[in-house]
Amino acid sequence: MYVFFIILVPTLTIYNYIIQENFDILQFNYTATFLAETVSWIAKLLPFITNANRMKKCITYFGTRYFEEMLQRYTSAKIMKECISVCRRNSTVFLYGVICGMTSFITKPLFWKGYQLPLDMWLPFDATSGPGIYYTTYSFLAIAISYCAFAGTLIDPLIGGLACHATGQLKVLKLSKIKTFGYYFIQLVFYFGVILAQIYFYCFYGSTLFEESSSIINAVYSSKWYDFDVPCRKALLILMERAQTPITVAAGKIMDLSLVTFATILRRSYSLVAVLNNYQ
Repeated sequence: MYVFFIILVPTLTIYNYIIQENFDILQFNYTATFLAETVSWIAKLLPFITNANRMKKCITYFGTRYFEEMLQRYTSAKIMKECISVCRRNSTVFLYGVICGMTSFITKPLFWKGYQLPLDMWLPFDATSGPGIYYTTYSFLAIAISYCAFAGTLIDPLIGGLACHATGQLKVLKLSKIKTFGYYFIQLVFYFGVILAQIYFYCFYGSTLFEESSSIINAVYSSKWYDFDVPCRKALLILMERAQTPITVAAGKIMDLSLVTFATILRRSYSLVAVLNNYQ
């Protein structure tokens, strides 16, 4: 079957376009699609042939006692069941799509005029000479197209399923005995909450002080300063000159404490945590 469907049919199809001078461009597009799928299937199958021993070794390794003990745990079993469910769902949807596409490709000549085949291929006889020989040739091509469709496209969900299975195994290896919502987690939540509140108090009131001191000049301009006597006007001028440099709360003369500083601290802290997390 492999020789007839995977090698013979594409070879006769390519030979037909080599010796043929005039051909239908629409039928050529359909045939080129079939040839591209067949060639890509061979390319996708090569890694399975060349790495067969490594894949068998990997599958055997996942069946060892260590992984069986890990899978007996509730969390590990849940992870692998999710992977299996995703693979089964994707494979089912993909299979239905292949069946629909294959059926439409095979049955399209039935809606055309005359005796026409799904593929343009060279034959040593006239396939349109009579109903018997036509339907025999048509059935052979339908089986060949179905074989190539299932053999070529079902490798895709297999590769995706292997990757999903490997992802699940890596998740199992990364399992930790630390409880996510245990006492240690609650302790860290309160600790970080208090630390952030301490920083926020300084930054919030430092930002409030800065904004209020910056608005003194506008407040003086908006007042009825022209009704004051000369000593008061001089005092207001001195106050405005001083207000040109807003009052700030500094952390050791290194940086001003404000809401902008608080946001900067959060961003840099998150960046540092992300970097440290990559080196675990």
